[in-house]
Amino acid sequence: MLPRWTVTCVGCCLLLAVTGAPMSISAQTTSPWTFRSRLVMSGSTDHSEPAGFTMYSGIALEAALARRLSDRLAVELAVRTESREVDRVVAGPITERLGSLELLPVNLLVQWQLARSGSVRPYVGAGMNLTVAWEKSGVLDSLDVATRVGGALQVGALVPLSGRVAFNADFGWNSLSTDISGSTGRVALLKVDPIALGVGLEFAF
Repeated sequence: MLPRWTVTCVGCCLLLAVTGAPMSISAQTTSPWTFRSRLVMSGSTDHSEPAGFTMYSGIALEAALARRLSDRLAVELAVRTESREVDRVVAGPITERLGSLELLPVNLLVQWQLARSGSVRPYVGAGMNLTVAWEKSGVLDSLDVATRVGGALQVGALVPLSGRVAFNADFGWNSLSTDISGSTGRVALLKVDPIALGVGLEFAF
């Protein structure tokens, strides 16, 4: 059975300033900068301490700014917002809806581009993820949700459509464990390891 989806569309763009890096840019490209806009579907999780908490999937619009440092090496900064519902098992099949979390995952990744030419140009990336809960609703509104940092991995590919536009497919993984706590202490530790699939367009400028 498919989980419930919440659709959040936010237009966002962050500048990543990378200076002093060695450049070896192909003569076919006039600029090392690219902007990517992806529709991202992320997975759900039911890993928690104590057990019984579920954080449902989300769909978001992601914006990413990348800069090539050499012919194959690049840095990407990506940000999106996710709205995720959280439930807790009370007894047997009975669940309590705790509300929703508005999350802001930010990924900073170093990418290795496996091919700079051809009809399909794959790449891999690794880096860090920072996820902030910037809005809460329901029972969660009276609780604190910790901001945490974790690892991030990425596998993707570009399919050129024109000289400056390419189709982008991206498969990512973020590691995140966050505490939900109240006035009497920790309520639960949510272990979120969402797998995310994104598709969109890349624009060189």
